Amino acid sequence: MEGTARYSVDMAIPERYAHLAFVVGMVFKAIDGLLELLGAIALLFITRSRIDQWANMLEQQELGGGLANSLAGHLAHAAHHFNGGTQHFAVIYLFGHGAIKLVLVAGLLRGLRWVFPVALAVLTGFVAYQLYRLSVTVSWVLVAVTVIDVIVIALIWHEWRYTGSRGGNR
Repeated sequence: MEGTARYSVDMAIPERYAHLAFVVGMVFKAIDGLLELLGAIALLFITRSRIDQWANMLEQQELGGGLANSLAGHLAHAAHHFNGGTQHFAVIYLFGHGAIKLVLVAGLLRGLRWVFPVALAVLTGFVAYQLYRLSVTVSWVLVAVTVIDVIVIALIWHEWRYTGSRGGNR
C-alpha cells in the first residue's frame, strides 16, 4: 500500500508523530461517521410516541442535580420539539454526513492524492456550518466538535503537504 497509510522508518521523529496523529484522527472520524450512519438508521425506526416516552422519562427522572439535570432538561425539551420533518432532516443529514466522512477517510488512509483537497473543502464547509450554528445557539458539544474538526483539517493539510513533498502518488 502506498501513500499516507504506509509507515516509513525514514520519517523524521516529528513527522512520525504527525503521521500517527493523522491516522488516529482518521480513525476517530471513521468511528464518528459510522456512528452517524447507525444513528440515521436507528432514527428511521424510532416512532414519535417512543421519542415522547423518552422525553417524559427524562423529565420525571431524578438525575442528581447539576449538569445531569441540565442535560436531561435540554434533551427533553429537544425531544418535545422533534417532529416528523425534523426527524426526516436528521436522518438525511446524519446519513449523508456519515457516508461522506467514511468515503473521505477511506481515500485519505489509502493515500489517494485527489482526496486531500476534497476532504479539506468538505470539512471546511462542515466547520463553516458549525460556526453558523454556534452563532445561532451555543452548544458546548458543537464547540468541541468544531475544535476537533479544525485539528483534523490541520492534520490533513500537513499530511497532504508532507506526502506531496516526498513524491506522493495517485
